[in-house]
Amino acid sequence: MDDIKAWLSGERDWTAGIALLEKYHKNRFFVKNFRLSNPASHSGKLEYELKKLAGIPLADIFSGKTGGKPVSKEKPGNKEPRVITAAKDEVYKLHTQISIAHRHLYELGESNSEDVVKKRKKILDDRLPLIKRYEQIYLLKEEYFKTGAVPEELPALLTEEKGERKADKDVKKGDNQNKFAELSDIELFKKEHAIKVHIGKINNRLQYQSLSKGDNLNPMPDGPLKEKLTAKLDSLQTDYQSITQLIEQRK
Repeated sequence: MDDIKAWLSGERDWTAGIALLEKYHKNRFFVKNFRLSNPASHSGKLEYELKKLAGIPLADIFSGKTGGKPVSKEKPGNKEPRVITAAKDEVYKLHTQISIAHRHLYELGESNSEDVVKKRKKILDDRLPLIKRYEQIYLLKEEYFKTGAVPEELPALLTEEKGERKADKDVKKGDNQNKFAELSDIELFKKEHAIKVHIGKINNRLQYQSLSKGDNLNPMPDGPLKEKLTAKLDSLQTDYQSITQLIEQRK
């Protein structure tokens, strides 16, 4: 993808970058969100996405080895501070969470039904703080590679998030015994879908002795396998009920 590398080596014009993202990225909903975003706050993320599309390894992206104009360089001979390594890990984790949110938005489609609108809003609300935190940490990390000094705000920002996660976990353990309470809204929707699919397959095995629904019933005969599958089905249905209750509570 020489055109992306040329863009990275040039002035990195926002409009041209969006055109490249649209040309190579498979998720049109993801690109559409980018097109509607603010260039001032999303230019770093656009650059990051294009580097990934160009096949630049994550380790090289984070260290500034882009194959074009370097974004930042660590001073030779200096060992990277732990806080910078932690920042890289956090950026990667946040990017993964944001990508999952984008995928779930894409899977919802463009329907404006009441149920889809509620789910879309929930995903967008969950995604917003992730994007904000991603941009804060990414820019502070890049400042280190440009100046060689760790920004004062970075250690506090990383520590603050750990403290919030621990506090949230303590509250959930004390107030909600639902074993899925610690999952994010996006993870809950994903878990709900997976369990629903699993329940369907077990029902098919019990009723048709097949993973898919047949034309005629062919119930599984009594025996150890049927008992095992029935017990598993009961467990999954309990989990599904717990998840749907949580989803309803968070609406």
